[in-house]
Amino acid sequence: MSPPKLTTPQVSVLRVDINTGHVLNRNGEISLIQDDHFEIFNSLEKAEDFIQKELIRNNDWEFVIYDEETNPILTWNRLEKRKLS
Repeated sequence: MSPPKLTTPQVSVLRVDINTGHVLNRNGEISLIQDDHFEIFNSLEKAEDFIQKELIRNNDWEFVIYDEETNPILTWNRLEKRKLS
């Protein structure tokens, strides 16, 4: 599964269950439909705002943010926020 192709300054966000490692769809459920996994945002700041709200909703999720070149740039879960680049 690859992140979607984006344009600058867009980023995409992938959600994972930290207990099982399952990749989750945008509704937080296990899904086999590839197009349903990534949230797309027009800025890193908007993606980070979204993640903060989602971690309140469920702190067993981890998020990976990808840049427009599909490079992972940040992971974030209840324990840490870690820049990858």
